[in-house]
Amino acid sequence: MFEKKADEARWEAESIRRMAMVQTSEWEGVKVEEENAKKMSDLCPLETKERRRDKLEELKTLEKSHCDYHKMKIRMQSEIAGLFPFYFAVYTFQS
Repeated sequence: MFEKKADEARWEAESIRRMAMVQTSEWEGVKVEEENAKKMSDLCPLETKERRRDKLEELKTLEKSHCDYHKMKIRMQSEIAGLFPFYFAVYTFQS
């Protein structure tokens, strides 16, 4: 009878010990994740600056191409208006 209760107590103590180890390892895992997040946040400003620079260059390229397109469109409209003065004047006011 006492032996059975001692076995139960050992089993319960072992299960509590396992739970404590799991909680400790989870806590250590959280600490490791926090350290990794901190390291990544230290690296992020450099990557962010590079991305911002790349996006700014892309934006400038797009703005330049849009400006070139607009200039070409205006030039072509004026050339067409010179070729067909009556047609261009009548149909541009109707639409």
